[in-house]
Amino acid sequence: MAKRLALDRILFSAVLLILAYGSVMVYSSSAVLSMNAHGSSSAIFIKHLVILVLGFWLMLFVSSFDFRKVTTTGFVAGILLLSLALLVLVLFMRPLNNTYRWIRYGMFSFQPSELAKLALILFIARFLAKKSADIKKSGVNAIPILFVAIPILILIMIEPDIGTGLTSLFIIIVMLFAAGMSLWYYVIGAVIASGAFYYIVIGSNYRVARMLAFLDPWADPLGYGFQPIQSMIAFGSGGLFGTGLAKGTQKYFYLPTPFTDFIYSVTGEELGFVGSMALVALFLIVLWRGMRIALRAPNDLGKYLALGLTVMIVGQAFINISVAITLLPTKGIPLPLVSYGGTSMLINLVAVGMLLNISRYTT
Repeated sequence: MAKRLALDRILFSAVLLILAYGSVMVYSSSAVLSMNAHGSSSAIFIKHLVILVLGFWLMLFVSSFDFRKVTTTGFVAGILLLSLALLVLVLFMRPLNNTYRWIRYGMFSFQPSELAKLALILFIARFLAKKSADIKKSGVNAIPILFVAIPILILIMIEPDIGTGLTSLFIIIVMLFAAGMSLWYYVIGAVIASGAFYYIVIGSNYRVARMLAFLDPWADPLGYGFQPIQSMIAFGSGGLFGTGLAKGTQKYFYLPTPFTDFIYSVTGEELGFVGSMALVALFLIVLWRGMRIALRAPNDLGKYLALGLTVMIVGQAFINISVAITLLPTKGIPLPLVSYGGTSMLINLVAVGMLLNISRYTT
């Protein structure tokens, strides 16, 4: 019989530390660009704080409800339909940097692909809670997941937002693996996916250039290789203990997005190996507590939901970090709970709220 407990204090504390860490780094990495764009060194930082406070309130709000009563079929279906509608709507918005990722209205903007990731996790968790035994018998029984996921992934890819699409696919794979799907289906899927990946990359000149820049950034040091080279310079300059908070130089118009996609590079320069690894350690704590919550969840819904949410937060974090240290090609994915970014911050804090909610119950 499940009983209500206090929320997971270790997870809560780790998230608070990550948020505080991120706020300091957002201010340090954005001050110069903020002054140049807005005439105030704190304009971007203040907007970040407003979003953070709103997200923190949403996290506490979500953590207070019994997840078993909230994640109903109607609620999940509604979130899925809303996500699909917004993913279609965003394709008719004015493009920004030749992409259709944001719905903008005045000073407000929203990225539908972030909501779609959360909607997919909710749907798959509910489906697996009812059908995991069938999926263990035959992976064919997971086809309904594909009918829902594929249109969403295609719409995300069309924007194009390859990074979010691949992150969403990774979450789906992990959740299905946890449900016991046979490895043979992954082999078949890998063959199909490799063909699709080849088509996606070869079919776009800028993706080919990014891939070549990843393999040899010095071949195009002022073009597609510029970002990875500047990121490597940042980490090299930081050394063991860093140049000192706010004393980095790569944020001075070298790294084009120092407070979003490449905030970890600024961290490596200013706080060094020790400071940047401290952030990695905090995300490992989130991973540990998230997996613990999944294993101790009161039912299969809680187990799969906690797993998906943890993979979403920590998986995206390590993808971002891998891009910053040039282990992966540039993806345009922010560092969860750290980078400046309204939709990403709000959705990830809602995800943390759901994890804390599940942690209140045990068997």
